[in-house]
Amino acid sequence: MKTYCTDDTGHEVEFVTTFAIEPSTTMASVSGEVRSYNPNNPTTIMLMQGDQVKYTTVITKSSGSGQVTQPFTFENVVPGEYTLVINKLAHTTFTVINIIVGDDDIDLTQDNRKAVQIMTLRCGDIGSDGLINDSDLTILWMLANYNRKSSDAENQLCDLNGDGMINDMDLTILWLVYNYNQGAIVI
Repeated sequence: MKTYCTDDTGHEVEFVTTFAIEPSTTMASVSGEVRSYNPNNPTTIMLMQGDQVKYTTVITKSSGSGQVTQPFTFENVVPGEYTLVINKLAHTTFTVINIIVGDDDIDLTQDNRKAVQIMTLRCGDIGSDGLINDSDLTILWMLANYNRKSSDAENQLCDLNGDGMINDMDLTILWLVYNYNQGAIVI
């Protein structure tokens, strides 16, 4: 804003007033739900900007077996655009791009994209190569793994459901249409 006045000598003097606008200090939360197998393994969820991890939360391992749905929350997230990435052993990566965080809390269970409302991970990536395919099936069927207690197996990741045994239940999970011959999910 410009203001004009006259000094003692009669000359007009211009004053410029500037106002500093404070950046928003409001921070929001980002929450959602992840569905995956084997709650005995932790799930890592990250909010990223570019290739930098800005926030990380972990759904800690718990007891039980089968497919479970677990909540997560990031508190005090600075406004900006983020990519959410979910990682879990024996599952492929689940990624949600363009999460815009402003001043209001974000509840991803209310997202208009059904796949984001409950982020369901694909299970069976025993070889950790980002794909669920014949390579994983071969590992599961190996004599050192199949029809054994997971504690006695060569590769404990073959216990996909987390019930302590590597058997037909795990084979069925790997062969599910949602899982088999599939890779990472990017939304």
